[in-house]
Amino acid sequence: MVDHYAIWKITDPQQMIESLRSVHAAESRLGDIIYSNIRTELGRLNYDEIINEEQSSRGNINELVLSEVNSILASNANGIELLDLHMKRTDLPASNEQAVFNRMVSERESTAQEYLSQGDAEANIIRAQTDREAQEMLATAEAEAKIILADGDGEAARIYNEAYGQDPEFFTMYRTLESYRETLQNEPVIIIPIDSPYAKYLLGE
Repeated sequence: MVDHYAIWKITDPQQMIESLRSVHAAESRLGDIIYSNIRTELGRLNYDEIINEEQSSRGNINELVLSEVNSILASNANGIELLDLHMKRTDLPASNEQAVFNRMVSERESTAQEYLSQGDAEANIIRAQTDREAQEMLATAEAEAKIILADGDGEAARIYNEAYGQDPEFFTMYRTLESYRETLQNEPVIIIPIDSPYAKYLLGE
């Protein structure tokens, strides 16, 4: 839907009368030529170029139509000239507006979904990388812990051996008490004679 205006003048009254007969006929003929050329020119453009007429791929639409119409008038010797033409407003027909609106919504939803998909993909990559790094850190920590435990066990064995060498009887008693503690876990009740060696150890005699 195009709303436009045109300004024209009679340049040769005799040619105008001979070819068009009257001013009313001249206006009618001029309107037909302008309408036809506007349709032709707009048909070569995309909708966004029509809206931004100054930035169309073929240049300013008003100037193109003005030049084309004047060429036709001159070749027909109509005795009139188009001075100015301007499309004030271009709109889609009401029957097409909803379809265009729906398409725009669909395109934006598609773009939004594409961004969401890209975000999900990047999030999955980050999570996988983080999980892998966490597993590597845990594996390294476990390996270092085993080394530390092994070193501690070795040091404990060395201390036990030194203690045993200095006082075998005390070391035997200590190992016996340790075995009771590990075995009984503070749950059973043991009744032993008062004169047993183990009772003497407990009583400190």
